[in-house]
Amino acid sequence: FIWFIGAFRKDIGTDYSTYEFMYNIWPMYVHNSVFAENIEPTFSFIVAALHEFDFHSQMLFLVYETIIISFLHLGSKRYLQHSGYVLIFFLLYAAFPTNGGYWWDLNVMRQAAAISIAFYSSSFFEAKKYLCFAFLFALACAFHYSAIVFLALLVIQKKIPMKLVSVLLILGFIFNATGINARLVMECASVVSGIVGMYEYASLIAIGGTASFSITAFYFSLLYLVAVNYLKQNNISLIIMNGASIYILLRVYMSFGVEGSVLATVVHRFEAYFMPFFLLLIAMAMIRFIKECKVRWQAILVTSMVFISFIIMALNTVYVQQNDFMAKMAEGASGGNVEYRISFDLL
Repeated sequence: FIWFIGAFRKDIGTDYSTYEFMYNIWPMYVHNSVFAENIEPTFSFIVAALHEFDFHSQMLFLVYETIIISFLHLGSKRYLQHSGYVLIFFLLYAAFPTNGGYWWDLNVMRQAAAISIAFYSSSFFEAKKYLCFAFLFALACAFHYSAIVFLALLVIQKKIPMKLVSVLLILGFIFNATGINARLVMECASVVSGIVGMYEYASLIAIGGTASFSITAFYFSLLYLVAVNYLKQNNISLIIMNGASIYILLRVYMSFGVEGSVLATVVHRFEAYFMPFFLLLIAMAMIRFIKECKVRWQAILVTSMVFISFIIMALNTVYVQQNDFMAKMAEGASGGNVEYRISFDLL
């Protein structure tokens, strides 16, 4: 169902019109060195191939949505081993209220494809099938260059201690409440901009960020702590545990000014590579609770509360965008756009 919505959407996603425009003027676009150098080889190949068969621009969205959903499904199936458990993972993904979730992926489909492929590749790294991992990881980087940050997860060969993560989370919330982390990042923005290369413009606009306490980050941290303690850290695989830990730390330490700071937004784009492991952790805790719960209505109540909380936070994001002047100006904004349309113009 979510594949269908994403594949045949019309004007949904702030990047929709941009991709449509790029596709329609591709012969002119690809010969412009200024633009072409920032486009990954896979995007160029897919667009060129679709043009060869005279496909409509809508086919581009169908292809990318198929890649995103397929690799997320393959990855979650390898970790969870059961179709029913994969369903829980996808329900969380569809309702996820921030970067890395389904609706965010509609906006940044090139990076979303890279995230899903990198996620799938990690299962081969865990199984020590390094040749398969290397091929898939290279493919992820070919879909979006930012996938290189995913290597941070694989460099750590020991589980990040739970006590260390807990202390860092507490410090993170103190930093957020006082604005310390916002000021530190703003002062170092020029240095950071040189590191992130193509995102260097972020430092010029970073002063728009503000110190703010993120309810979403706080809630995610609680879910993380509850899930890890319930599952017991030793029972969680190294990749899932570290991936979820990296995600939650990035979310907390960079949760300031999410709506206003381009620099924070850039970091949250990197954080999205580790988000699937956070969802895996929550899904695993929910699955275990369902199995161990002797009273059916309690299992339904508790698991439903998790889904509903995600939906409430997602609706709050829509509300914020509906009341934000700049967000309302964005053509095809998925958050707040109530005129959802479907297009079957594939040829």
